[in-house]
Amino acid sequence: MTTPPPADPVGKPRLNVVGLVSLLVAIAGIAFAVVPAVAPVGWVLIVVGLVLGIVAMSLRSRSRGLAIAGLAVSALGIVVAGVVIVVSLIGSAPTFPSPFPSASASREETPDATPSGSIDDPLPLGTPIELAGWTYTIDDLVTNPATVEAQMSESGNYFVPAEAGQRYVVMGYSITNDGDDPAYPMEVPTALVSPDDDDLSIDLPRYVIDDTDLLPPGDTRMLSVAFLIPDDSQPLLRVTQNIVADPVYVEP
Repeated sequence: MTTPPPADPVGKPRLNVVGLVSLLVAIAGIAFAVVPAVAPVGWVLIVVGLVLGIVAMSLRSRSRGLAIAGLAVSALGIVVAGVVIVVSLIGSAPTFPSPFPSASASREETPDATPSGSIDDPLPLGTPIELAGWTYTIDDLVTNPATVEAQMSESGNYFVPAEAGQRYVVMGYSITNDGDDPAYPMEVPTALVSPDDDDLSIDLPRYVIDDTDLLPPGDTRMLSVAFLIPDDSQPLLRVTQNIVADPVYVEP
């Protein structure tokens, strides 16, 4: 006489395989749904996971924990898929021009009142140039030989005499200490250049005529620099603010 297999203990449900599959399929569906290229595959998997979760809930003597988890993740997948669809529709929606001009458009249409400072569009004399902690303004470039000689003589400094084909010019500038502490006026790298941007004074001496004592914060000092340049040159002033910024050009 064959002995029948022992019955499952009362009250101990068995593993709900359908519920487990529902949970795994729903998770895979969410993973696919958030990737635009395979989103439709994710939507199908989410629906399959939802159906399997409903089936798993109806099975007797099977644990319902996995079935509930499968249903919950499937429901979350439906929400995620809906959000992805809405975002995709918004991103592909056509845009229409506003009847009202934007602030940026107004700025673009309004010509800049300040010259750019490029070599083709140099700044005029007297235009402040903002530097780190300083405001640097080239006020004039004296080219009259008599005036230049008088200014250089009044300084009491020694100057190498100009040779034939050379002449001195004197650049007058003001510098303002924009910092919070006294500081020595920085010598802003300024060169006299040709219209082709060749440095006319690179091999010739230059002299700071005035004193360079400490400048209190907020104060401005007028200084001068004498340049020795070729006699027949018509120079531009090139201000090199720092090693990374574009130079600024000033027209005498």
